[in-house]
Amino acid sequence: MSLLRRRAMMEKQEQKDNLFDKEKITSSAYLINGGNTGISPGGCVSDFMDYIAGEQYYIKSSIRWRFAWYDSNKKFISERNYDGEIDDILTAPANARYVRFSIYNDAIDYTVFRKV
Repeated sequence: MSLLRRRAMMEKQEQKDNLFDKEKITSSAYLINGGNTGISPGGCVSDFMDYIAGEQYYIKSSIRWRFAWYDSNKKFISERNYDGEIDDILTAPANARYVRFSIYNDAIDYTVFRKV
């Protein structure tokens, strides 16, 4: 199998398993301190995505400002600042149930967030 065909198959599988839904974003926004949202014409915020405590998740995108984790009642737990390209594995905090993150508008179509 050619490298290009193999890569296309991998990308298709990544999108199938993707927990990030570009149809469920808050446009013109970014995450601010405490997991709230602020106004930003160049960015957007993901919906609350399921996140199982202690599990690992793969993220690939252009992150803008931060990730925020929430408990089962969607109450803010903690956050992590980040600005730039990310291609990494994250581990959910012990009491996390949901996660949200801010991304640049031009990253919407290629953002991948999935369980490892």
